[in-house]
Amino acid sequence: MEIWAETFMQSDSSYALLIVGALVVGAVYCFLGYRTLKLLIALTGFVLAGSAAAVVASMVAPASTIAVLVAGGIGGVCGAFAVLFLFRAGVFLLGVLGAAIIAQSVLGERPEPWVPWALLGISLGGGLLALLLERTILTLATAAIGAWLVVAALSLYFVGPNLIDDPEKWTDVGGGGWIAFIAWVALAIAGAFAQFTFGRRPVPPVAGPPGR
Repeated sequence: MEIWAETFMQSDSSYALLIVGALVVGAVYCFLGYRTLKLLIALTGFVLAGSAAAVVASMVAPASTIAVLVAGGIGGVCGAFAVLFLFRAGVFLLGVLGAAIIAQSVLGERPEPWVPWALLGISLGGGLLALLLERTILTLATAAIGAWLVVAALSLYFVGPNLIDDPEKWTDVGGGGWIAFIAWVALAIAGAFAQFTFGRRPVPPVAGPPGR
């Protein structure tokens, strides 16, 4: 996986494509979110399953970029169809992912031994809440996910490809990483506000009694 990632990032066009793709996908997650729920569920399944397949392929054939890309594409398509077929599982997955990003952003730097368990519990709790309060939780989750993608893409642009190899370089994004964190929080709030305000479906008028 490291060989494939290094080869991918050495290409200027691939590097630019990664940043632009993250910005576009992040904006869709953040500001459209629940209105494009099926699309986002399929996209989430594609990314997660495709990434897992690519990792496995990179272990089997570490020198073959084509094999990794093909495996990632096939795995991604299978993952997208799987979560669409199991729609409630896709809702749970989005809730887990959104809660995990929020929990990691808040607790990730704490050294206490209970933090990993808290991250796991919060993530699973987010998935369960998404099943119970679908619209509210998924609006917040997609806003958080999209904001994270946008900030990560911008950070990758300003810091450079070394951000992927060395996560500690997040501290280079100004103020020991606080600028990136504040930008993520502000963008997530803006995305959630936009979804709650403009994402409501119009209520059809109630038909009155038929005229005589």
